[in-house]
Amino acid sequence: MKHIASKMIRALCGITAMLVLATGIAFIPANALDNGIYLAAATPHYQHPVTGMIEDSGGEKSKVLGQSMTESALHNEALVEVDPAGNTYITVRLNLMDNIEHPAFSVDTARNGSFTDVSSSVMQEDLTANTTDFRMQVRDENVILRCAMYVVPMGRDVVFYITVSDFNAGNGSFIPSVEIASPVTQPSAAEISQTPEQPSSEPSQAAEPPRTSAAPAPAAVSGVQSSAPESSVSSRSSEASKPGKTSEPSKNPEVSKKSEPTESSAVSKAGETTSAVSEPSEQSSRAESSKILQSSDSTETAGLTEFDAQGSEVKETSDNTNAAIWVIIGIAVVAAVGIIVFIILRKGKGAK
Repeated sequence: MKHIASKMIRALCGITAMLVLATGIAFIPANALDNGIYLAAATPHYQHPVTGMIEDSGGEKSKVLGQSMTESALHNEALVEVDPAGNTYITVRLNLMDNIEHPAFSVDTARNGSFTDVSSSVMQEDLTANTTDFRMQVRDENVILRCAMYVVPMGRDVVFYITVSDFNAGNGSFIPSVEIASPVTQPSAAEISQTPEQPSSEPSQAAEPPRTSAAPAPAAVSGVQSSAPESSVSSRSSEASKPGKTSEPSKNPEVSKKSEPTESSAVSKAGETTSAVSEPSEQSSRAESSKILQSSDSTETAGLTEFDAQGSEVKETSDNTNAAIWVIIGIAVVAAVGIIVFIILRKGKGAK
């Protein structure tokens, strides 16, 4: 009996230790808020939300009335701010300020009933709504706030506790004070691909002047290239450049005036002759190139239809393949017939 009793005591002690450990883990604060401004739900408590302690002079007998009074004195929303350095600030709003005097705040950082006084600053007052906002710095958003204030109609101090939860980005009707650091963004691959390319230093082909088949101006006749024999062009140009009767200065001024148009007309005729000679030669070269292409196409087509990639005839290859297939089929048929005959003979011997 003593052995069984000791085992039961040990089991109960183990279960108790596990429950205490689980309770402690549940109340470990976790700061999950980053730099930002959050609108939170503010919850008033007449007794300490973790230890259950009541500091108000009304005591346990005034628990229901005290809870109702704290809910009337505290606004149901609060502002939580976290600056870029990680400092956290909580702003609470007290109602019925015409009946409240000298509110003071303290913070329970460890959530075990041990409070430390904290200074508060008034952010705004609304005389119409009869409210005042008080802002204080805390370690994180999981702390428990303690508010002690003098209530004029009751003629005594009242003590209650405040917690915040349900954080959403925004500030509602509160006044924010912290800055939000803008994140540094790296350019994405799509933005990099959309950047304009550097202009190429090489000249574009589109910038080349268009080529025309018109006859060149008389001043540029000496630089024109022609596919005609050079002897014909040079002979004509030499004839035009030879000093003749028209090029020599004449004593008669009327004759010298008539000689100038003669030189220009000769040069223009030489340019027309050059263009005329070049056109048939270009047409003949285009005709010859088209004939060569047609002959190469026909040769390639014939080679594809008559030979495979190894150079053997396509017809012979297909015939050899068909013959090999028929040989394999014949061997398979002969083997099957041999096996059937062997089985029949074996059964006949067994019957005898």
